[in-house]
Amino acid sequence: MNTVVSFKTPDGEDMIVLGKSDYEALLECSEFTKDVAAVDAYRRKLAAGEQEAIPETLAHRLIDGANPIRVYREWRGLSAKERAERTGISAAFLSESENGKKEGGVSTLKRIALELNVSLDDLVTGEQESDMAIPVTIDLLDGRFERVKAAAAQLGQSPLDFIREAIQERIDDVEDVRSAEAALKKIPTGEMKTYPLEDVIRKLGLEN
Repeated sequence: MNTVVSFKTPDGEDMIVLGKSDYEALLECSEFTKDVAAVDAYRRKLAAGEQEAIPETLAHRLIDGANPIRVYREWRGLSAKERAERTGISAAFLSESENGKKEGGVSTLKRIALELNVSLDDLVTGEQESDMAIPVTIDLLDGRFERVKAAAAQLGQSPLDFIREAIQERIDDVEDVRSAEAALKKIPTGEMKTYPLEDVIRKLGLEN
């Protein structure tokens, strides 16, 4: 179906009815455009030094279950001895933590994360996440907490719920970027097709 039916509701609202296939094609085009925009934003942050890209080999090691502390330490070019000296934690304990024999507490992991220039979440494995609750401190100085309270009030939420939702949305954005990057890699190989926006508009009969 390539016919677009437009009409006005009794309230004067303009409405358009599309066939299911046309709607799905338009939705796919819209989502792809958002994905491309997310990738562009990520690349701008990367160029500005606001974002750090990790090598594919490092990502595969983490996915395969390698200890994140060891993976990031080796990526940073630090020996186990250097890491122990910089963090002030015994070399024996750090060695056991990398071998999975001991799990450090939150304060210990924070010191290691700071030295390796990664987030605390980067060092916590799935098994650790299920066994430990990690307290989070959020810096809301310079009137930002007042802004959070005002925005939360407009949505009928508590400040805490508003912050939780904002964090989840950020996680979703990062996942969208990863998904978009994977999709973009498929375009040169022919695994995914792209369609010019003009062709989609013409197909859906939306020229006017």
